[in-house]
Amino acid sequence: MLGVLKKDAYTYLLLMLILSAFTGLTLSMDGMDRGAVMLMGTMSLILVLGATSISEQNEDKMGGYRLLGTLPITVWELVSAKFLLAFVFGILNLSVGMALIHRLAPSSEFLILARFYLWACTFVGLTLAGLVFVGVFYGGFGKFLRLAMRTLPAIVVIIPIIVRRFFWEDIVAIPISSMVTMADSVHWGILMIFGTMIYGCLLLLAVWTKKNYAVA
Repeated sequence: MLGVLKKDAYTYLLLMLILSAFTGLTLSMDGMDRGAVMLMGTMSLILVLGATSISEQNEDKMGGYRLLGTLPITVWELVSAKFLLAFVFGILNLSVGMALIHRLAPSSEFLILARFYLWACTFVGLTLAGLVFVGVFYGGFGKFLRLAMRTLPAIVVIIPIIVRRFFWEDIVAIPISSMVTMADSVHWGILMIFGTMIYGCLLLLAVWTKKNYAVA
């Protein structure tokens, strides 16, 4: 398990350093504003999904799973190592972002909304990363990539159209004060437990998929 962690950790660490440098440069030039927070949220998604996809692509190219299959490591250890690494770096990146926001936020309202947004991006990123693992274990990286390339563009186009057509006026009409109140009322401990449970369920699904559909 430690070997799997070490092998993939380099990818996560390198990508995190690159994204952190870019975020730091942006903050040094523009300061902490709405654009900076949106960038930090986007970077959290890129970190988890990007590192996950790169590591799985490398496994596919180099026959990594076939090699790991010859080692004394169980499916549970292999899959949990993959999930643990994504989780650790996702939470580490979230912690750095939270620290920056707490230090540089221009107002308490900004702090509350930015904190909620970053947590949401991290949760979405980890959930999507879990789904990537399940998809790769089910059909292999090549098949999963082809499916993603066919469906993601449609999703990226369709969801904004639906939101714009049916929900945009209601969203715009929500007062900022109501958004702040809602975000501030969130119990972070419960939210963290809820997010971890969903991630754990994806882990169990990935283990089951790896055992029953050993394509990757």
